[in-house]
Amino acid sequence: MKIYCIIITYNPDIKQLENCIKSLTTQVDEIIVVDNSEKYNTDPIIKFSVFFSNVKYCSMRGNVGIAKATNEGLVIAQSENADWVITSDQDSVFPDNYVKTFKDEFHKTRFDKEKIAGICPIFYDRNSKQYGKFCYKQNGTIFYKTPEDNQSSLYQTIASGLFINVKLLEKIGLMASELFIDLVDHEWCWRVNSKGYLIVGCKNLIISHSLGESSVKVGKYQLGIRNPIRLYYYERNYIYLSKYCNYLTKQEKKRLKQKALKYLLVFPLITKPHIKSFIYMVKGVKDGINKCMGKIDTKINMEKE
Repeated sequence: MKIYCIIITYNPDIKQLENCIKSLTTQVDEIIVVDNSEKYNTDPIIKFSVFFSNVKYCSMRGNVGIAKATNEGLVIAQSENADWVITSDQDSVFPDNYVKTFKDEFHKTRFDKEKIAGICPIFYDRNSKQYGKFCYKQNGTIFYKTPEDNQSSLYQTIASGLFINVKLLEKIGLMASELFIDLVDHEWCWRVNSKGYLIVGCKNLIISHSLGESSVKVGKYQLGIRNPIRLYYYERNYIYLSKYCNYLTKQEKKRLKQKALKYLLVFPLITKPHIKSFIYMVKGVKDGINKCMGKIDTKINMEKE
């Protein structure tokens, strides 16, 4: 089984990136570092491809978004006949037995191996100091729950630590590059399910991960705090997918619209600067409706708001 890893970088903390690479370099056949950095000294990132024989550096010459950067890595993996690809954030840290555990779980799975498009971990969020929950869909209802079984079929998951079945990409497709960032992983999971394939969550697979830049508890929910630009992408992509995604049900689209509204009402109150966050999110709504996708339009000087 030939296993690759794709790490997407953007002006990374070099020590965190080094920890990520070191945690995987002896476990996988190749690591592809796809760099989205802008106006940044990339020499320390490039050096990893010198220090580690199985690390390949690929520059996107600017920030093209996490979706397009991931696709670049996936195409390379396809061309080199990889069987599975792990997608990773630049600050994720993997346990020593991560790939071995994946192989064991795949070998003993009760699911149809030919239908498994992705296998994902449960993650420990370093900000909230909590273990995450898996996201399920049952009888049209979408909910988060601590897993009872070791393996379960999921509705969606985050990208970091996800094992992607390379041979199924031709049937499912690559990441939706128009989304740029945020909801890219979720949309791909929804597409997987819509085509009759599976995302399998394994609670024996565990990684350390940071959700957002920090977190705050609002009622019973622990919310990851993101900067105003990230809030723009969340709001825009929720609206865009709720209006134009042709494989989602009416109920799923309604849920996305409700989430967009909740974000607009809640996050400007807990994200500083508050007015700037609100302005970004309103722009996100407008751009989602008008299909203004890709990278945010920088013609509007938000810094002066």
